[in-house]
Amino acid sequence: MQHRRTAALATASALVLLMLFALVTGCSSEDTSLPDPTGPKVPDRAPDIRGVVVNTTRTAGQIAMLVEGDPEGGTTYDRASVTVTGSTKVLHRDGTSATLANVPDGARIEVWFTGPVAESYPVQATADVILILGG
Repeated sequence: MQHRRTAALATASALVLLMLFALVTGCSSEDTSLPDPTGPKVPDRAPDIRGVVVNTTRTAGQIAMLVEGDPEGGTTYDRASVTVTGSTKVLHRDGTSATLANVPDGARIEVWFTGPVAESYPVQATADVILILGG
């Protein structure tokens, strides 16, 4: 009789622990179906230049784009020779990742620079983020 009570108590305890585990893990606030919020983002400042890609040059593993536009909406430059590196993030307007293949000559883009800017004319800078506005 004592053995049956101990077995019943062990079974009931196991069921309570199992239900408690299911309740805790089933009520988690983490929603894994949402997109990753840590992906590439546009900086929290105005772009350095907004304009049209006039020419793209690819030489010895380096890519440079000549971008021309009007300083508007907080942008600083009207013409820039922009170097694109392996660290440059290229994004569609909706925030999804893109590639340079999505940025043909004639595309309208915004560019945020990283590092020093050579104050020649046009300015020369390295792109941190390129946002594609349209083709």
